[in-house]
Amino acid sequence: MEAAITIIEALEENKTIRVFDYCMNKLGESETNFTTSANPYKIAKLLAKLVSTNKILTHVDLSSNNFN
Repeated sequence: MEAAITIIEALEENKTIRVFDYCMNKLGESETNFTTSANPYKIAKLLAKLVSTNKILTHVDLSSNNFN
């Protein structure tokens, strides 16, 4: 989960990557303690911010992930 957060945060400054395929990574499924920094709500919020602010990305695939 921490790796996902790092990747998503890095993509906020993205100026070259147009397609982000992060499907079938089980985001949110392995974390049951919602007090940790890597909970599914934090990841979902980061993804929402990413897709609303990054104007370079043209395709984001997050299929087969579970955000509870």
